[in-house]
Amino acid sequence: MVKNRLAELQSRAKYPPIGEKEEMISLKEKKNKGPTYDEMCNSFTDISTDIDKLKSLVQDIHKIQGTLLNSARKDDNLESSMNTKMQEAKKLGNTIRPALEQHKKAMSEEEENEDTMVSRMRKTLFVAQSKRFYDVWVTYNAQQVEYRDKNKTLLVRRCKIVNSGYDDEAIETMLDEGKTGVFATAILDQEKLARRQLIELQDRHDEFIKLEASIREVRDMFMDIANLISSQGETIDNIYTHVMSAETNVEAGKKQLSSAETYAKKARRKKFCLFSVGIVILLIITLIILFELGAFSWGSSSTHTKEIIYVYINQTTTTTTTTTTTTTEDSNDLME
Repeated sequence: MVKNRLAELQSRAKYPPIGEKEEMISLKEKKNKGPTYDEMCNSFTDISTDIDKLKSLVQDIHKIQGTLLNSARKDDNLESSMNTKMQEAKKLGNTIRPALEQHKKAMSEEEENEDTMVSRMRKTLFVAQSKRFYDVWVTYNAQQVEYRDKNKTLLVRRCKIVNSGYDDEAIETMLDEGKTGVFATAILDQEKLARRQLIELQDRHDEFIKLEASIREVRDMFMDIANLISSQGETIDNIYTHVMSAETNVEAGKKQLSSAETYAKKARRKKFCLFSVGIVILLIITLIILFELGAFSWGSSSTHTKEIIYVYINQTTTTTTTTTTTTTEDSNDLME
């Protein structure tokens, strides 16, 4: 009967046995170490949500700007709403950009360490969300510049109405320098309607100055985003290289599998041939041994029997002849 010596082997083992519960706890502890895939995905989800909000704000601002340009009178409520949305857009931009820069820093640290699934996914998501942020901010910047140019054109037209002694270039220079006193001097002798036009003109000019400051802020952030995106050109190229390398490896793997299948078929054929040859050789050897032992010598045995009978008959004949000769000699002796 076989003896169970498992307990003896476990007692002599180098490492103590680990129970199932302890082993599962150890695995969970290892799993919770370091940044996880879920944490990284949640961070990019927040960034994507903020970009969607920013895109919606940019669209609302563009609609309000169109309404203000087409309005004959100044609408304080619309301007206040537009300024509020512009502040929200600026706040979102200042939130999204540091978050992307933080992921960029993490990518630089991960490139120095071992390449993992989290690092590769971080690169892909970073490129995608950076491109989205860049596109939205480019649209916002273009809208602000367009609104400034149209507002400036409208302002110059009204300035010419108030004081037609200046050309477009001179009026634009005065607006850029903030010199609105010239229009106040020219309006002193005009009626109340012209005075209201002056007030609207001054308000438009103040709005224009604020718009210029806002555009400078948007431009600065646009330059930061452009630098952030341009530095990822190498990352995009690396991702493309990895994709093409994976495709090449897949094609090579298909060829190797096809070759392996061909070799397997040839090996099976060779085994079958060798097995058949072995059986034939074994049969031949068996037949030779049987022939050597005389298992198939029926004809030879009959001939051998005939030879024995023939020899026996000859021996009998010889004995009879000898006996006859001896008897004859005895008879002759008696007769003598």
